[in-house]
Amino acid sequence: MRAFKVLALAGAMMMALSGVASAVDFKATGQWDINFGYHGNRSMYDKDHGDGRTVDPFMPTIRVRPNFTVTASESLSATLM
Repeated sequence: MRAFKVLALAGAMMMALSGVASAVDFKATGQWDINFGYHGNRSMYDKDHGDGRTVDPFMPTIRVRPNFTVTASESLSATLM
């Protein structure tokens, strides 16, 4: 009898929550920046012309800025940057 009560309660909860479910709109945008740089000071970075430091003069950098927007209705939305 107890198992029947638990099963009936679970079924009632499923029926009650089925009308609440709705779709959300998920949108992903962002920026992707890639930069390259080169240090032209040969006396500082070249073994033959400077103090012997072995720092690479080529410097690439990458920056990613994602932007996620979740919209449930006209009056409810969330943005994560």
